[in-house]
Amino acid sequence: MPNASTSAFGEVFGDLTVTTARAINPETNFHDNVSQHVALYRELNARGRKRMDDGGLEIREDLDFTENPTYTRYSGDQPLNLTRHFPLTAAVYPYRSIAMHIMYTGEEMSDNSGAARIKNLVKSRVTNGYRSFRNQLSRDCYSLGTLENQIGGMQFLISDTGGGIVGGIDSGTWSVWKNYVHDLSALGITPSATNWENDVMLPVWMNTHRGDDEAMMWVMANDYYKFFEGSQTSFKRYAPDDDGAAGFTKMLYKGARVYHDTGGSGIPASRAYALNLDYLALVARTGRDVTVQDEKESFNQDLCAIPIFFRGNLVCSNRSLQAVILP
Repeated sequence: MPNASTSAFGEVFGDLTVTTARAINPETNFHDNVSQHVALYRELNARGRKRMDDGGLEIREDLDFTENPTYTRYSGDQPLNLTRHFPLTAAVYPYRSIAMHIMYTGEEMSDNSGAARIKNLVKSRVTNGYRSFRNQLSRDCYSLGTLENQIGGMQFLISDTGGGIVGGIDSGTWSVWKNYVHDLSALGITPSATNWENDVMLPVWMNTHRGDDEAMMWVMANDYYKFFEGSQTSFKRYAPDDDGAAGFTKMLYKGARVYHDTGGSGIPASRAYALNLDYLALVARTGRDVTVQDEKESFNQDLCAIPIFFRGNLVCSNRSLQAVILP
């Protein structure tokens, strides 16, 4: 615990750090600095596909992949169709927890006791904190979910094989639970700017298009985004810059935003994903949605820490309308 000579500095430093982390400036806060710079998180949040959950040991996501067959045309006293339309009702996902701490020692408090020094140190620590959190969360959002306590990201929900056990449902038993895979090697397609739109993106769009259901977001690694942009040379269509998506260049394909992301953000090389966001969601526990907590003091170290917590997971209610493009 910080000693008496640094306790006053510590109180100021801690209060300022918490305040700064919760509101880095009047227009943004720690949560927004993370969520606005993770493409999938930002899109889900903007479309109302992030929801808060108050409790429970697991996340239950109602399935939505077949039409209700009880739609009946009838006359008079003709019996109506009351048949239950599918034996599977929900996918079940585990909660995953993430924590990060902004820390400072008693020595640092003493060495930075002036008002300007405290402010500069706090700003640098908080800025490093939200950059670190958003970078790691981005990698989790693309992940296979194989690390201990890791979110099941795009590679898990939208697998390279199309199969797997997701949400407790085995797609080997229930084929309707498979995602679409556009394997360029298997199809004999050598991708290029010339054939990218007609031979790659169009078939994916057609195979995941159902009525007014279609891909709302595409995200591509370096090589595939280069092919896409090259295919749009004469008629580039940019998304309107009206959503505060700072740091992202967004072009459009059939009205859907197309994002570029790099390997450092977690997207695998030579991959592209077509996402129908109506059937994806980010679920977060109330009070643990990239939430800055009050300062904690160590009982056996000259150290204080400001914790930031997230508890939740990515969930999917219809894998058949999600797609991955493989080399």
